[in-house]
Amino acid sequence: MIRLELTDQDISDIAEALDDPAISEKNKTKLLVIRMHHERAKHGFITKVLNLHSNTVTNHLKEYSKGGLAGTLEDRYYRPTSSVEPFLACLKCSFLVAPVADAKQAVVRIESLTGVRLSESQARRFMKGLGMKIRTARNLLLAGRSRKPGFGGIHGGERGL
Repeated sequence: MIRLELTDQDISDIAEALDDPAISEKNKTKLLVIRMHHERAKHGFITKVLNLHSNTVTNHLKEYSKGGLAGTLEDRYYRPTSSVEPFLACLKCSFLVAPVADAKQAVVRIESLTGVRLSESQARRFMKGLGMKIRTARNLLLAGRSRKPGFGGIHGGERGL
């Protein structure tokens, strides 16, 4: 069993961090685990109150014992970044001025502007991230005609004669 000995300064730092609105909910949960442990709450009680697994409580306490408050609040999430992100404003302007018809054209334009070659699916995802909608071209024979029967469309004939 892990036993943490916290100083008055540690307790006040934890209380201050709990009141900070910039701290994520996950980190606040970690701090609550540490605070409840310091108040001699049993692990079973902590798991029930905070709806955590007992291993999670132990991991939070180990994390605090190894790295202190800074180690507990450290952001360790992996967030990959796109290689075309530095060119985002330029690409968005280019697509707004002259929209592309499909993903193949987007791949060619992105490569010509940035030097980065994307696959078609990556280009679609990138364009969707810019707020562009994927549209499909309709058959030219259907353009301008109604699809409802009896209204001059392809399913019905002329109405009334």
